[in-house]
Amino acid sequence: MTNRRLEVPEDYVRVFSSLTAAVIAESSGYFTVRSAGAAIQAYKENKPLGCEWYSHISSQSGKGFFNPDEFLRINKDVISYAFANRHSANGRMNDYKYAKALVEKIQQYWSTA
Repeated sequence: MTNRRLEVPEDYVRVFSSLTAAVIAESSGYFTVRSAGAAIQAYKENKPLGCEWYSHISSQSGKGFFNPDEFLRINKDVISYAFANRHSANGRMNDYKYAKALVEKIQQYWSTA
């Protein structure tokens, strides 16, 4: 592997494919492969990630729909939970093995596109 700078979500998927799968499983399939990569990128760059799921979580906690500080906190929690729970995610909507197979298939597609 080269020391190439990670610039786009697809780069983060390539480098952190197992974590990408864990994030997809943690989101119960809300995140696509690319959006899970974007969540990891935002986490690594310490930037907020705005999405419908995070807006919902933020509004339910009384922080409003569009709160960048809350988006940052939520994303850190999601990434942390995904990493910690990656081997126990095997429910109907959060199956790590299925998500891992999906990530691998999408990466194969990206490499041929």
